[in-house]
Amino acid sequence: MIDWLSYFAYALDVTLISLLIYTVMVFFKRARSYTVFIGLVIAVGLYLLAKSLDLRLTLLAIKYFVSISVVVFVVVFQTELRMYFELLGLIGARQVGAKKFATKSPEMNEVFRACVEMAKHKYGALIVIKGRDAIDGFIAGGTELDGIIADETILSTFYPNSSGHDGAMIISNNRIDKFGVHLPLSINFKEIGKHGTRHAAGLGISESTDALCIVVSEEKGTISVCKDGKMKTLEDPKNLENEIDKFTKTRYEEASRGFFANVFRHNLWLKLTSVLLALGFWLINR
Repeated sequence: MIDWLSYFAYALDVTLISLLIYTVMVFFKRARSYTVFIGLVIAVGLYLLAKSLDLRLTLLAIKYFVSISVVVFVVVFQTELRMYFELLGLIGARQVGAKKFATKSPEMNEVFRACVEMAKHKYGALIVIKGRDAIDGFIAGGTELDGIIADETILSTFYPNSSGHDGAMIISNNRIDKFGVHLPLSINFKEIGKHGTRHAAGLGISESTDALCIVVSEEKGTISVCKDGKMKTLEDPKNLENEIDKFTKTRYEEASRGFFANVFRHNLWLKLTSVLLALGFWLINR
């Protein structure tokens, strides 16, 4: 007789370990600490080798090494860890039932026109178009608005003498949600280059969420877009329309595919790697 309960327990065991490994891999991806991740993989490999060959001295050394490394890890990555656990707490708060993104929508055209006008007059601006990820855990301050998206509203908000000039505007569900918001600053100086704090803030929110951030430079009058932890300065301000269109089209397709389709498409290689590693751990420890 087949012991279905045992098979269920084995599957649950592998699934939980896969989720644990996946969250760790996502953390290192978001923190962009690839060298630390490689070191962790090497340490795990040495542990598995030592255990399979019964190398007791090596196992003892790894045990003490891991104990010390945990303390160092928490101290060095305390900011990233806090933000990551906030992210985990907000996973269930993704936009379920929110208005679908529509390409070439009148609201996005208003954003495009306002940004081109601000670039022309060198008004510094920072506009975050929210994706499907919740962002409340990564922003601070700001003034609630819940207003209609109009180029006049955007221009008046980022006028050099206005109170909301130095903060970010949050656009969510085709509405202006807040303005004067503080965003997390990126420390990816390679990506930031010679840009200033406004660009670091735009890059920072794109590293933590799936939002699109538009940055208008008041020094050069250029427009940059930040998405998925990458920043691109547009050669022509009019190219912004295509960037907004690509973003809304991608998010619209994700929403229309449904939950299970997104599960298998998003970070697929990380998920497959997590499952394979979990199976390996399970087989070794049987």
